[in-house]
Amino acid sequence: MNMNRNEDVEVVEIRVGEDHRLHVTGKGHHLSHDEIYAMVSSGTRIRVLDQDEQDITSSILARILLEKDPLRFSRIPSWLLHDLIRGNEHVLQRVLDGVGLAVDSVLKKAEHGLGGDSESDAAPRPLDAIAGAIGRLRSDAQEDRD
Repeated sequence: MNMNRNEDVEVVEIRVGEDHRLHVTGKGHHLSHDEIYAMVSSGTRIRVLDQDEQDITSSILARILLEKDPLRFSRIPSWLLHDLIRGNEHVLQRVLDGVGLAVDSVLKKAEHGLGGDSESDAAPRPLDAIAGAIGRLRSDAQEDRD
């Protein structure tokens, strides 16, 4: 098991075996889609590698989400799916940039409206957590492009 460098969250490495089943690295048993869904639902991050060492995590998660929770998958706007199918590589970055701008705007309004110095406030602020999450999404998207 590895640690993700962007977060202090454990990442379980899963590999596709010669039998085309998903196996936890270093362990002999295979994982069902139900088990992976439960792991991710409980907060575990996974990384799935195929036999050629290619990261196929996104495709596995999309497949599991479509299979186990089609209602949640159906919330993805069809225009985004169309653009992804068309091969528009900039779609995800545009979405992340738009979300980032919206969060930046909310943060600025909240800082002015709430008063106080964010560095001197003792309690963590929820909007700071949102900004951090958006930053991690941008970093992950950049890593996926590289």
